[in-house]
Amino acid sequence: MDPDLPLRIYIVFFLTTFSLFLFLLFAIGFSRHSKRIRLQWLTGFTITVWLGITGYLAYSGFFQAYEEVPPRMIFGVLPPLITVIGLVAFGVSRRFLFRIPLFTLTYLHIIRIPVEIVLWWLYKQGLVPEMMTFEGGNWDILSGITAPFVAHFLNPAVGRHRFVIFIWNLAALGLLFNVVIRGVLSAPYITQVFSFDQPNIGLLQFPFIWLPVFIVPAVLFSHLIAMNKLVRKLKK
Repeated sequence: MDPDLPLRIYIVFFLTTFSLFLFLLFAIGFSRHSKRIRLQWLTGFTITVWLGITGYLAYSGFFQAYEEVPPRMIFGVLPPLITVIGLVAFGVSRRFLFRIPLFTLTYLHIIRIPVEIVLWWLYKQGLVPEMMTFEGGNWDILSGITAPFVAHFLNPAVGRHRFVIFIWNLAALGLLFNVVIRGVLSAPYITQVFSFDQPNIGLLQFPFIWLPVFIVPAVLFSHLIAMNKLVRKLKK
Protein backbone atom coordinates (compact mmCIF):
# COMPACT_ATOMS: atom_id res chain seq x y z
CA MET A 1 0.00 0.00 0.00
CA ASP A 2 1.24 3.43 -0.97
CA PRO A 3 1.45 5.71 2.10
CA ASP A 4 1.20 8.73 -0.21
CA LEU A 5 -2.31 7.82 -1.37
CA PRO A 6 -5.20 9.44 0.53
CA LEU A 7 -6.74 7.03 3.01
CA ARG A 8 -10.22 7.62 1.57
CA ILE A 9 -9.23 5.80 -1.63
CA TYR A 10 -8.36 2.64 0.29
CA ILE A 11 -11.41 2.86 2.52
CA VAL A 12 -13.87 3.27 -0.38
CA PHE A 13 -12.24 0.52 -2.42
CA PHE A 14 -12.11 -1.98 0.47
CA LEU A 15 -15.76 -1.25 1.31
CA THR A 16 -16.72 -1.62 -2.36
CA THR A 17 -14.97 -4.98 -2.69
CA PHE A 18 -16.40 -6.28 0.59
CA SER A 19 -19.90 -5.09 -0.33
CA LEU A 20 -19.74 -6.94 -3.64
CA PHE A 21 -18.50 -10.06 -1.84
CA LEU A 22 -21.50 -9.96 0.53
CA PHE A 23 -23.90 -9.14 -2.30
CA LEU A 24 -22.87 -12.24 -4.24
CA LEU A 25 -23.46 -14.41 -1.17
CA PHE A 26 -26.89 -12.84 -0.61
CA ALA A 27 -27.71 -13.35 -4.29
CA ILE A 28 -27.15 -17.08 -3.85
CA GLY A 29 -29.43 -16.98 -0.83
CA PHE A 30 -32.18 -15.38 -2.91
CA SER A 31 -31.99 -18.29 -5.36
CA ARG A 32 -34.20 -20.45 -3.10
CA HIS A 33 -32.15 -23.50 -3.99
CA SER A 34 -32.17 -26.38 -1.50
CA LYS A 35 -28.35 -26.34 -1.35
CA ARG A 36 -27.94 -22.56 -1.25
CA ILE A 37 -26.37 -22.52 2.24
CA ARG A 38 -23.66 -24.98 1.20
CA LEU A 39 -23.10 -23.04 -2.01
CA GLN A 40 -22.84 -19.77 -0.07
CA TRP A 41 -20.06 -21.23 2.06
CA LEU A 42 -18.28 -22.67 -0.98
CA THR A 43 -18.55 -19.40 -2.89
CA GLY A 44 -17.41 -17.36 0.09
CA PHE A 45 -14.41 -19.63 0.68
CA THR A 46 -13.41 -19.65 -3.00
CA ILE A 47 -13.61 -15.88 -3.35
CA THR A 48 -11.73 -15.32 -0.10
CA VAL A 49 -8.90 -17.59 -1.22
CA TRP A 50 -8.77 -15.91 -4.63
CA LEU A 51 -8.67 -12.43 -3.13
CA GLY A 52 -5.94 -13.57 -0.75
CA ILE A 53 -3.79 -15.08 -3.51
CA THR A 54 -4.11 -12.17 -5.93
CA GLY A 55 -3.74 -9.62 -3.14
CA TYR A 56 -0.51 -11.24 -1.98
CA LEU A 57 0.86 -11.44 -5.53
CA ALA A 58 0.07 -7.78 -6.16
CA TYR A 59 1.58 -6.74 -2.82
CA SER A 60 4.78 -8.63 -3.65
CA GLY A 61 5.01 -6.92 -7.06
CA PHE A 62 4.23 -10.00 -9.15
CA PHE A 63 2.03 -8.15 -11.64
CA GLN A 64 4.52 -5.29 -11.96
CA ALA A 65 7.09 -7.32 -13.89
CA TYR A 66 6.27 -5.35 -17.02
CA GLU A 67 8.84 -6.95 -19.33
CA GLU A 68 7.67 -10.53 -18.78
CA VAL A 69 6.07 -12.45 -21.65
CA PRO A 70 3.23 -13.29 -21.49
CA PRO A 71 2.04 -10.34 -19.36
CA ARG A 72 1.55 -11.56 -15.81
CA MET A 73 -1.90 -10.01 -15.58
CA ILE A 74 -3.08 -13.00 -17.60
CA PHE A 75 -2.61 -15.18 -14.51
CA GLY A 76 -4.97 -12.92 -12.61
CA VAL A 77 -7.62 -12.48 -15.28
CA LEU A 78 -7.94 -15.88 -16.96
CA PRO A 79 -9.00 -18.02 -13.94
CA PRO A 80 -12.08 -15.91 -13.04
CA LEU A 81 -12.95 -15.44 -16.73
CA ILE A 82 -12.86 -19.19 -17.35
CA THR A 83 -14.89 -19.74 -14.18
CA VAL A 84 -17.60 -17.27 -15.25
CA ILE A 85 -17.86 -18.75 -18.74
CA GLY A 86 -17.97 -22.25 -17.30
CA LEU A 87 -20.74 -21.38 -14.83
CA VAL A 88 -22.84 -19.82 -17.57
CA ALA A 89 -22.17 -22.54 -20.15
CA PHE A 90 -22.78 -25.72 -18.15
CA GLY A 91 -26.37 -26.82 -17.66
CA VAL A 92 -26.13 -27.86 -14.00
CA SER A 93 -24.70 -24.57 -12.76
CA ARG A 94 -26.83 -22.53 -15.17
CA ARG A 95 -30.06 -24.04 -13.84
CA PHE A 96 -29.08 -23.00 -10.33
CA LEU A 97 -27.90 -19.52 -11.32
CA PHE A 98 -31.14 -18.88 -13.22
CA ARG A 99 -32.88 -19.02 -9.83
CA ILE A 100 -31.23 -15.73 -8.83
CA PRO A 101 -33.85 -12.96 -9.27
CA LEU A 102 -33.30 -10.47 -12.07
CA PHE A 103 -33.69 -7.49 -9.76
CA THR A 104 -30.83 -8.85 -7.62
CA LEU A 105 -28.59 -9.23 -10.66
CA THR A 106 -29.46 -5.68 -11.71
CA TYR A 107 -28.91 -3.99 -8.35
CA LEU A 108 -25.41 -5.49 -8.26
CA HIS A 109 -24.35 -2.93 -10.87
CA ILE A 110 -24.70 -0.07 -8.39
CA ILE A 111 -21.21 -1.14 -7.33
CA ARG A 112 -19.92 0.50 -10.51
CA ILE A 113 -20.49 3.97 -9.06
CA PRO A 114 -17.84 3.79 -6.29
CA VAL A 115 -15.53 1.90 -8.65
CA GLU A 116 -15.57 4.78 -11.11
CA ILE A 117 -15.00 7.27 -8.30
CA VAL A 118 -11.94 5.29 -7.18
CA LEU A 119 -10.64 5.23 -10.76
CA TRP A 120 -11.03 9.01 -10.93
CA TRP A 121 -9.12 9.42 -7.66
CA LEU A 122 -6.36 7.12 -8.93
CA TYR A 123 -6.13 9.22 -12.08
CA LYS A 124 -5.66 12.33 -9.97
CA GLN A 125 -2.82 10.51 -8.19
CA GLY A 126 -1.14 9.60 -11.49
CA LEU A 127 -1.82 5.86 -11.27
CA VAL A 128 -4.27 5.38 -14.16
CA PRO A 129 -4.74 7.36 -17.39
CA GLU A 130 -7.53 9.86 -17.88
CA MET A 131 -9.05 7.63 -20.57
CA MET A 132 -10.07 5.19 -17.81
CA THR A 133 -12.24 7.78 -16.05
CA PHE A 134 -15.56 9.47 -16.79
CA GLU A 135 -13.55 12.54 -17.78
CA GLY A 136 -11.81 10.60 -20.54
CA GLY A 137 -14.57 8.66 -22.28
CA ASN A 138 -15.25 5.89 -19.75
CA TRP A 139 -18.97 6.26 -19.02
CA ASP A 140 -19.37 3.01 -17.12
CA ILE A 141 -20.66 4.99 -14.14
CA LEU A 142 -23.93 5.41 -16.07
CA SER A 143 -24.56 1.68 -15.64
CA GLY A 144 -24.44 2.06 -11.88
CA ILE A 145 -26.57 5.21 -11.82
CA THR A 146 -29.31 3.71 -14.01
CA ALA A 147 -29.33 0.25 -12.39
CA PRO A 148 -31.95 1.06 -9.68
CA PHE A 149 -34.31 2.54 -12.30
CA VAL A 150 -33.92 -0.48 -14.57
CA ALA A 151 -34.56 -2.82 -11.63
CA HIS A 152 -37.96 -1.16 -11.22
CA PHE A 153 -39.04 -2.63 -14.55
CA LEU A 154 -38.42 -6.14 -13.22
CA ASN A 155 -41.74 -6.03 -11.39
CA PRO A 156 -43.88 -8.91 -12.75
CA ALA A 157 -46.63 -6.40 -13.49
CA VAL A 158 -44.46 -4.65 -16.06
CA GLY A 159 -43.01 -7.71 -17.76
CA ARG A 160 -43.56 -6.11 -21.16
CA HIS A 161 -40.39 -4.09 -20.51
CA ARG A 162 -38.14 -7.14 -20.60
CA PHE A 163 -36.80 -6.19 -24.02
CA VAL A 164 -35.83 -2.76 -22.64
CA ILE A 165 -34.03 -4.45 -19.76
CA PHE A 166 -32.18 -6.71 -22.20
CA ILE A 167 -31.05 -3.69 -24.23
CA TRP A 168 -29.87 -2.00 -21.02
CA ASN A 169 -27.80 -5.06 -20.13
CA LEU A 170 -26.35 -5.12 -23.63
CA ALA A 171 -25.44 -1.42 -23.46
CA ALA A 172 -23.98 -1.73 -19.96
CA LEU A 173 -21.95 -4.73 -21.10
CA GLY A 174 -20.59 -2.60 -23.92
CA LEU A 175 -19.56 0.08 -21.40
CA LEU A 176 -17.81 -2.61 -19.37
CA PHE A 177 -15.87 -3.83 -22.41
CA ASN A 178 -14.98 -0.24 -23.22
CA VAL A 179 -13.20 0.38 -19.91
CA VAL A 180 -11.64 -3.11 -19.86
CA ILE A 181 -10.10 -2.57 -23.30
CA ARG A 182 -8.84 0.84 -22.22
CA GLY A 183 -7.29 -0.67 -19.11
CA VAL A 184 -5.61 -3.51 -20.99
CA LEU A 185 -4.19 -1.34 -23.76
CA SER A 186 -2.87 1.29 -21.33
CA ALA A 187 -1.13 -1.16 -18.98
CA PRO A 188 2.69 -1.02 -19.28
CA TYR A 189 3.04 -4.46 -20.86
CA ILE A 190 4.03 -5.39 -24.40
CA THR A 191 0.35 -4.89 -25.33
CA GLN A 192 0.38 -1.18 -24.47
CA VAL A 193 -0.74 1.18 -27.23
CA PHE A 194 -2.19 4.11 -25.23
CA SER A 195 -1.24 6.52 -22.44
CA PHE A 196 2.51 6.12 -22.41
CA ASP A 197 2.78 9.34 -20.39
CA GLN A 198 0.49 8.00 -17.65
CA PRO A 199 0.04 4.22 -17.98
CA ASN A 200 -2.35 2.06 -16.04
CA ILE A 201 -0.12 0.98 -13.15
CA GLY A 202 -2.57 1.48 -10.29
CA LEU A 203 -4.66 -1.60 -11.04
CA LEU A 204 -1.57 -3.80 -10.92
CA GLN A 205 -0.99 -2.90 -7.29
CA PHE A 206 -2.57 -4.01 -4.02
CA PRO A 207 -5.49 -3.74 -3.33
CA PHE A 208 -6.67 -2.32 -6.66
CA ILE A 209 -5.74 -5.57 -8.40
CA TRP A 210 -9.11 -6.80 -7.13
CA LEU A 211 -10.86 -4.61 -9.69
CA PRO A 212 -9.76 -6.62 -12.76
CA VAL A 213 -9.55 -10.02 -11.03
CA PHE A 214 -12.77 -9.92 -8.99
CA ILE A 215 -15.06 -6.94 -9.53
CA VAL A 216 -15.01 -6.99 -13.35
CA PRO A 217 -15.64 -10.79 -13.55
CA ALA A 218 -18.53 -10.43 -11.05
CA VAL A 219 -20.11 -7.67 -13.14
CA LEU A 220 -19.65 -9.74 -16.31
CA PHE A 221 -21.19 -12.75 -14.55
CA SER A 222 -24.25 -10.70 -13.59
CA HIS A 223 -24.78 -9.47 -17.15
CA LEU A 224 -24.43 -12.92 -18.73
CA ILE A 225 -26.86 -14.59 -16.32
CA ALA A 226 -29.38 -11.77 -16.61
CA MET A 227 -29.27 -11.74 -20.41
CA ASN A 228 -29.66 -15.51 -20.58
CA LYS A 229 -32.69 -15.32 -18.28
CA LEU A 230 -34.21 -12.51 -20.35
CA VAL A 231 -33.70 -14.35 -23.64
CA ARG A 232 -35.52 -17.37 -22.24
CA LYS A 233 -38.41 -15.21 -21.02
CA LEU A 234 -38.67 -13.30 -24.30
CA LYS A 235 -38.98 -16.60 -26.21
CA LYS A 236 -42.00 -17.64 -24.17
